[in-house]
Amino acid sequence: MSTETQTAGITAPAAGTDSPAKISCPSCGATYDASQEACPYCGHVNEPADEQSFLRELDASRQEVQKMVDLPEETATKEVRRSGRLILTVLAVFAGLTLIIAFAVHFLSNNDRYHRDDEADYLWMQENLPRLQAAYDSGMADGDFTELITLYEEGQKDGNPVWRFTHDAFTSRLILIKKNIPEEIRQAELLQEQNDGRYRNHLHLLLYDEMQLALIADDTVLSAEEKDYLQPLSEEFVADMRSRFSMTDEEFDAFRSDYTQKRFLSFSDCEAYVDERFR
Repeated sequence: MSTETQTAGITAPAAGTDSPAKISCPSCGATYDASQEACPYCGHVNEPADEQSFLRELDASRQEVQKMVDLPEETATKEVRRSGRLILTVLAVFAGLTLIIAFAVHFLSNNDRYHRDDEADYLWMQENLPRLQAAYDSGMADGDFTELITLYEEGQKDGNPVWRFTHDAFTSRLILIKKNIPEEIRQAELLQEQNDGRYRNHLHLLLYDEMQLALIADDTVLSAEEKDYLQPLSEEFVADMRSRFSMTDEEFDAFRSDYTQKRFLSFSDCEAYVDERFR
């Protein structure tokens, strides 16, 4: 029996399990913890979690101001106490307006779309997931994944839920190896040669993608067979990463430890590393 239930793009753990609820990003399709404020892969804001974080910060501010209001008379002047009460009122009004606006935006932008897309996604999956699986099985048998990559990229381009494919993690990394990273390296070298100001920003993506390959051994989604296939193909790009970014073993271990704990690679961490290294 499955230990998860799924509703409107969010996969919630069943009672009695410790696994955190998951959400599928409507922007890039990645799956991540529903408690995160934004997709760690593309940065798309997870509105419910972002709202909860904002309200927690707002409540913390309210509590700090309340302390000021509750100060003894000998400690605080009447003016200070009056100012505190005014700030509390403003915070309360602001919080109420924020909840109203957030609810309206969430309802208007999501309610219709998710119900409409659910049916389209279901029909696409019924037709295409078996085709993807057949192409995957064929590729595993003869080493030719051309058809799998073509089908996957066609689904991606049209915004279909390719992330529902059982071997999504394998396929996405295969595309990084076969297509994306070689082009990103070529583009990085061109921008560097031209002294183009976009060079550093381009390195953010290159580090993120190469780091995904460097962490294949720690990926809990990939099977042992998939790791055995991908790792030899990844070696040159992992070597490029270590050389291009002058990455020490300690720095790599820090990325690896963070990835192991969070179960996702943080794009913002890659940005910070590049900006520090090339400032």
